[in-house]
Amino acid sequence: MLKVSPYSCNIIEVHVLMSLDKIEVFCMKNGISDLAPELAAAKAECLIHGL
Repeated sequence: MLKVSPYSCNIIEVHVLMSLDKIEVFCMKNGISDLAPELAAAKAECLIHGL
């Protein structure tokens, strides 16, 4: 198992959340609404786990 410091984890997680936001915005702009609930759930999951 890969060991990383909490600091580097936070950077990765922020990057992932920002990517999810970009994908969500892209989907909305392009009328792809079926992905939005899954992205929202993924973000909620990240927040629940304190990511």
